[in-house]
Amino acid sequence: MILCGAGVSYAAGLSPFVVCALEAAVFMSFSPADVRHAIAGLLRRWEVALYAAFLIVAGALLRPLTVWLLPAAVVLALIRVLVAG
Repeated sequence: MILCGAGVSYAAGLSPFVVCALEAAVFMSFSPADVRHAIAGLLRRWEVALYAAFLIVAGALLRPLTVWLLPAAVVLALIRVLVAG
């Protein structure tokens, strides 16, 4: 269902990321608690690999002289300090 939604949203000119995120939120809202706990455990086990893949893709899409690079780095550092502290 999620792949179908991503394809339809891409064909319609919408953001597949947003459509897939909304689908995942709806599916998780209506799923049983044991399924939610299983998926949360799976995401916890793959957290580092997913985070690294996201940063690699984001870095590949980033131009070296992007204006928002420094503010984004500051915000990310603040979030990490607040979460860790």
